[in-house]
Amino acid sequence: MKKHVVIFTSEYPKPSLPFQGAFTAQFVKELSQQCKVTVICPIPWLPKLQLFLRLFPAKKPWTEIPKQHQVDNVTTYYLPFFTVPFFFRYLNALSIALFSRRQLKKIDSNESVHVIHAHGVYPDAVAASLLGKWFKRPTVITALGSDVNKEMQVAIKQKQSIWALNRASAVAGVSKDLVNTIVNYGIDQNKVHWVPTGVCRNTFNASANTSAEELNKKSAELRASVNLDASAKIALFVGRLHPVKGLDVLLNAVAILQKNNRLDFTIVLIGEGSLLDSLSQSAETLGISDAIKFIGPQPQQVVAQWMQAANLLCLPSHMEGLPNVILEALALSLPIVASNVGGIPEVVINDSNGVLVPANDADQLAEALEYGLTKEWDKTKIAQSVDFARWESIVEKYLAIYAASAE
Repeated sequence: MKKHVVIFTSEYPKPSLPFQGAFTAQFVKELSQQCKVTVICPIPWLPKLQLFLRLFPAKKPWTEIPKQHQVDNVTTYYLPFFTVPFFFRYLNALSIALFSRRQLKKIDSNESVHVIHAHGVYPDAVAASLLGKWFKRPTVITALGSDVNKEMQVAIKQKQSIWALNRASAVAGVSKDLVNTIVNYGIDQNKVHWVPTGVCRNTFNASANTSAEELNKKSAELRASVNLDASAKIALFVGRLHPVKGLDVLLNAVAILQKNNRLDFTIVLIGEGSLLDSLSQSAETLGISDAIKFIGPQPQQVVAQWMQAANLLCLPSHMEGLPNVILEALALSLPIVASNVGGIPEVVINDSNGVLVPANDADQLAEALEYGLTKEWDKTKIAQSVDFARWESIVEKYLAIYAASAE
């Protein structure tokens, strides 16, 4: 009989927010070929919601999420939990667990749950660990990056997170750096595993049977869509427009190159987030608006097309786990310019598949961008550098972890 795994995560695609949690959705799709998989995705809810929406209209898509959604053989339950922004957040994990308890009981009564697998340490894994305790089910936790590097810097969140990590049957970190950080918190190293993220080879595949003529045509179309000529150089960013991503440093690097009459490329940014307006204003203030193109969130297929059209990917983050976007870019033979933080230096090797720079250093980032855009890269070598990031092997690792956890 197939195991029944409940994936517990707040970072998951929603019909009104389809670009969230793409990595987790891909993992669920691959895992569901081997297991029965059900997803629980907590959704914040608060009283006086209409008043809140008048103050924060960008949050409206969160009110348009169904209670249940079916994709192929996977059912996702979007479960609202009570919260109050700013004041209640330290109790979010408890609230999520309490508001998820009834649904998990129904899921378990229909088909017994073998493992609860949380993606993200706080608040998801803390809530999942409470549920695991109440239902006497093993809990597996996947640490992703900022859930450890940022959230666990807050004392009350750290205490809850360490409790969950200690209670878990197994813990996975997507980078070796994360694994070391978790072990340094005193978690038993024998149950902490390195399990990287995977790449969908149907979408991100440098060896796909696509002719050079087709690639060049699509590249020209994408450039034309942002008013660039077919030969324009592109440095691509893909991710949240969030302070942790270091986009202010990227804009300053572009401004440095323009000031020195060395700017001969355009930055294309794919993603959404709270910094859109301020970044647009900063670009205007710095006088580089013509070199910055914001094109919003895009489906994975379109992201892959932009990666094939671009000359390099830039990720100037202040902290990271192991960003899936880097693995996807490398799988498409796209060189990387990125900050030397978190798990990034585990896959980005200087002069082999990219360039590493110190975080928060606009001068060095400017030099690296210029160098990366002029260097002749070995595209085959770049694609081969992420051969390890295959979903088949990653799912196998988790199946072994589930089996050991259920013993």
